[in-house]
Amino acid sequence: MGKNQWVVKKGEQWGVKGEGNERITSFHNTQKDAIAAAKSIAKNQKSELIIQGKDHKIREKTLTVMTATHQKVKYNFVAGS
Repeated sequence: MGKNQWVVKKGEQWGVKGEGNERITSFHNTQKDAIAAAKSIAKNQKSELIIQGKDHKIREKTLTVMTATHQKVKYNFVAGS
């Protein structure tokens, strides 16, 4: 399992950052574009996707796991639900 991928607000842009990394992996003009990029990385690394809102609080967390019968199960945790 690779590093969890975070979508974070950085100035006027949105960034994708591997957990524990100091540097942003990629910058995007919209949160939507950053989420798409982070999803791709997280899927490739079999890791979690954590999305922060403008207030820097976790807005959503997604984890995809493989079951013993090799079925993908996606768990989506949304703040406030």
